[in-house]
Amino acid sequence: MFVRKKANASGSISVQVIDKAGGYRVVKSIGAAREPDEVQRLVSMGNGRRLIVSYSDKRAKKDRDDLHAAQRSDPATCFTTNG
Repeated sequence: MFVRKKANASGSISVQVIDKAGGYRVVKSIGAAREPDEVQRLVSMGNGRRLIVSYSDKRAKKDRDDLHAAQRSDPATCFTTNG
């Protein structure tokens, strides 16, 4: 995940947290500003490791849950061998 600054048609700059897993996806929109110091403040908020780690942990948990659900529904993975 990373923080992106994106110019808007209105002249403001949006600051977003982006997830690159499986394509680019906006995870969280931090805000928008016109002044460089305000844009930098928003970027600093987005770069806070707690925010990015929080979304990374949620994505990892969802991926694990999806994998377990797929394994439960796939008869080929629901067997054991002895020996």
